Amino acid sequence: MNKIMGIGLLALIVYYGYNHYSSDGLAGITGNYSDADFEKQIEGPGLVLVKFGAPWCGPCRMIDEQLEHVTGNVEVVKINVDRNRALASKFKVSGIPHTVIFRDGKPLGQFTGYRDAKAISSWARQFGSEVAPVQNASTGGSMLQPNGVKTNPYAT
Repeated sequence: MNKIMGIGLLALIVYYGYNHYSSDGLAGITGNYSDADFEKQIEGPGLVLVKFGAPWCGPCRMIDEQLEHVTGNVEVVKINVDRNRALASKFKVSGIPHTVIFRDGKPLGQFTGYRDAKAISSWARQFGSEVAPVQNASTGGSMLQPNGVKTNPYAT
């Protein structure tokens, strides 16, 4: 009897962890969302970076850390492809992480795979002046400052 209860408890912990853990450490961001919900996230005049990924994907977790350092007035939206397959299909996501940049609800560019913050910022800058590196006074090199990545219901 104790063995069955132990297995049941373990299954419950695994289920809870899978359904309530996101790659950026935030809990409770789960669910499937409609095209209308997604459109609300990407509409507007500013740049929106959308990262398609999954919590089990190592490169996705690595790029999440880099997205926290993209400079400027850019909103970042993270979509879990396992929970939002229709959106992943709509944007022809065949590998993850897959990043798409939007303005006014229209995709402007995309890439698949890992890139560091400097490369992401440089890539995004071609689509708008909202993205810019800042100088690191101590080294004279380019350093990207955090912009406070926005959490959203599409998070991985």
